[in-house]
Amino acid sequence: MKTVTIQKSNGGYTLIELSISMLVTTLVVGTMYAISLSMIKTTHAVDTKVTLRDDGRLAMDFITRNLRMADAATLQTFDGANVLVPLGNGIVTNIAFQTPTDLSGNQYAIDQNMNMEWNPIVAVGMDIPDINGNGYSIRELVVSDANQNYQRTLSLNLSPRIDDGNAANVFNAPNGGITFQRVGNGILVTIVLRRQEAPNEAAVVSQISEFVIPRN
Repeated sequence: MKTVTIQKSNGGYTLIELSISMLVTTLVVGTMYAISLSMIKTTHAVDTKVTLRDDGRLAMDFITRNLRMADAATLQTFDGANVLVPLGNGIVTNIAFQTPTDLSGNQYAIDQNMNMEWNPIVAVGMDIPDINGNGYSIRELVVSDANQNYQRTLSLNLSPRIDDGNAANVFNAPNGGITFQRVGNGILVTIVLRRQEAPNEAAVVSQISEFVIPRN
């Protein structure tokens, strides 16, 4: 009787099979990397958006809280020569004001001669002249006094804006940074913030606006 022997092949994968396997693996790994990178960028963008929103809200709260206490008759703005002038109807990048206070200790913001008592002038706006010398200039929102002496920073994330060709520091419409505009008996405050984490990433922009009515 003749015995037939079947030999089992111990050979490995063929070159074509290995090539296909490597190609599939590369495609899978590449797809997973692309998805992971997209998720990281999305997370970054969301985190940046939240940070800008919180930054803007804190700055806006400071501005609106003080403007509500300010006397409308004291509203001013720095002109192109950095001189305080009465606030007009145009759109400006800074505003100055005074709030009543009890200086005489009689529990009223009026002295014994019935004169109003005032806190020193406070100015808030884009740091165009870079008063604190840190180089941020139009990207910084600062608080100063009547002589533009630096007091504090509210934000370092202002979105740069472009002058529309009007008189210095006066603009036709908000296009970035911070703007103040008299509307009726109130002030429309608009803050636009911008941050770009890396040169190859899209910039994240956040805008917040609020209408404030000062004291009469």
